[in-house]
Amino acid sequence: MVTGFQKTHESAGVPQTIKDWGNGLGMRITAKLARAAHIQSGTPVMVEVVDCGLLVRVVGKPKRTLEDRLAAYDPKRHGGQFVGDGLVGVERF
Repeated sequence: MVTGFQKTHESAGVPQTIKDWGNGLGMRITAKLARAAHIQSGTPVMVEVVDCGLLVRVVGKPKRTLEDRLAAYDPKRHGGQFVGDGLVGVERF
């Protein structure tokens, strides 16, 4: 165990195997581990070399895609302004 770090989810530990992935190496993170660590696809992380291996730390929140933002758009809540509302102002002839 790395000094100064505490394992908070004892049951979340899962044996994994590092495998070839393109020109590098990769490891899958199981859904159980992702839920326990509160991470999802797109979560930015910092990977550091420590005495006993690698340490992966979350360093931010995932950026929302345009698709996610459009799905969250509610014309009633956001004032009804949207590109698809038609021509307004100087665009009208």
